[in-house]
Amino acid sequence: MAVRPVRFVGFWTAVVAPLAYLALLASPLDGRSRLLLLTGVFFANVFGLIVGRGYRADA
Repeated sequence: MAVRPVRFVGFWTAVVAPLAYLALLASPLDGRSRLLLLTGVFFANVFGLIVGRGYRADA
């Protein structure tokens, strides 16, 4: 029952997360902050790819 909304969120996280890479690379953050944010976005992207896999495959 809750699988479809979770896949929806995962799919759109995987779609939108790469846009954050560009914003983070263009921002004037120091090394440690940028590394932590890039790592977080990377793991959110991987999470989205794994969880969102198969979204709308049954439609």
